[in-house]
This record gives sequence, structure tokens and C-alpha cells, in this order.
Amino acid sequence: MSAILQDKACLIIGASQGIGAAVVEEFINQGARLVIAARNLEKMEALARPYRDKGNDIHAVRMDISDPQQVVAGVDFTLEKLGRLDVAVNNAAVQSPVYLPFGDIELEEFDRIVDTNLRGTFVAMKAQINAMLKSGGGSIVNISSLGGFIGFPRMGSYVASKHGIVGLTKVAALDYAKQNIRVNTVAPGAVMTEMIAKGTASTPEGKALIESKVPAGRIGAPLEIAKAAAWLASDAASYVTGITMPVDGGYSIP
Repeated sequence: MSAILQDKACLIIGASQGIGAAVVEEFINQGARLVIAARNLEKMEALARPYRDKGNDIHAVRMDISDPQQVVAGVDFTLEKLGRLDVAVNNAAVQSPVYLPFGDIELEEFDRIVDTNLRGTFVAMKAQINAMLKSGGGSIVNISSLGGFIGFPRMGSYVASKHGIVGLTKVAALDYAKQNIRVNTVAPGAVMTEMIAKGTASTPEGKALIESKVPAGRIGAPLEIAKAAAWLASDAASYVTGITMPVDGGYSIP
């Protein structure tokens, strides 16, 4: 079976750990050429080095998605290093350290979450779309969450930001379908990232509680999200745009 992203020029934002690092691994396995971005450049270089040592075309850049200048600079860096932008994955996100009822959420905390998750994704998509228009099209994959289309208690800021990403995806897909730019979203369910491993699933009881709510009976792996992102990014999904794909072991089935 041939690599579905062979020679595609790809930018992955939020690549430092968890789902983002798994996307890097899967995209490399599928033949992509990469620029990987996150706030910690040293961590990005450490992630890139083993792949580069094996001959892969991979570059690292520092990017805080809440800073528009850094986002634009990162897209320009991608064009400089790879010559064009075929695929972008927007995975950078933050979450509140505590879960609070709606009325107790501080405005500053709401703004912090929305600035990174929603505004940052908008800024990234805008720069990516403008780059793709110059080279005849491309594919954008946003990483949202089940919180992008269902509610979770005590997570008002996060859920609002992830719902917003789903909306941005739909509008951008409609605006640029005729320009050969596809925009889709992956909505992960419970996935065994560093965050969940140190949090809700850090005890056998916590892990069992999560698994009991998932029809598949288990917590997902980051690579399962990455494979969905790779398919949506690839020409195999050439007639797919504007969707939000749950990858959640059946959690969101009505």
C-alpha cells in the first residue's frame, strides 16, 4: 500500500506531545515532508532529530499560536523550507487547570482559552489558506474535541472554543471549496495523552470510569487520531470537506 502523503509539504502546529507527536510520526510514515511547530523549540528539535537522522525532510520552528506574528512567520518558514504548503494540521490547544461551574469562570481565564484554541486556530487557518491559494490548493485538518459538538459540565471555556473550531471549519470549507482547499476537523474522544494519564486516568478507578462510558470499552491511542488526520489530509479524502469526524470509540453515538 503506497504512502498517502508522499512528498506532501505539511505544517503541524502543536506537535510537541500527545496527539501532535503522533501526527508527526504518522505523517512521516506516510511520506510527508514536515515543518513542526510549538512554543518550545528545543522540544521540537529533539522530536525532529531522530527522523532527520533517518533522512526525513523535517524542520522545527517556534510558534505560539496565540501570537499572530509567530503564526505568519511559521507559515513563511514552511514555504521557505518546503517550497509550498499542501497540508496543515492545527492541534495547539490549552485547557483550564480546574473545572468550574459556568458562573465561576473568570473572564481572564475564558479569554486565555479562547485566544489559543479558537482565535489561534483562526489566525493559523487564515495564513495557511492564503499560502495554499498561491500553489493551487491544499488540505487543512483541525483537531477539535467531542467538546466541539456536545457539552461537558464545568468546561465552559474549553467547550466554547472547540465548538468555534467546528464553525470555522464549516465556513472555510464553503468559502474555498472551488479553490481546491479542503478543511476538516477531527474530534477525539478520550485519548491516552500525557494530560489524561496524569489526570483522570492516573488511578485504576479513574481509568475504569472513563472506559465504562466508551462503547468500545477502552481509551484511544494518539496514533488512532493521527491516522484519521492523515486520511483527511490526503488525496484519499479528496471529496470530503467541512466535516467533523468523531474518533471516540462510539462515545458520541446518540
